[in-house]
Amino acid sequence: MLPEEARFLTDELIDATCIVGTADQVAERLEDPGERGLDQIMILPNFDPRYDVLERVGREIIPRLQSD
Repeated sequence: MLPEEARFLTDELIDATCIVGTADQVAERLEDPGERGLDQIMILPNFDPRYDVLERVGREIIPRLQSD
């Protein structure tokens, strides 16, 4: 991001377009994606740690989600 673009990256924008936080916070926001108007979720980690991120999601978040 360019320094002059930083002012546009607000907490509200991040909250509206991303799910970030601890494993508990992320799992809580993912419990009912349809309620948020979502029909799919994309995990888009940086290139280098991508496998570590995907493994952590599988280990720390997916098991916390309730299945219907």
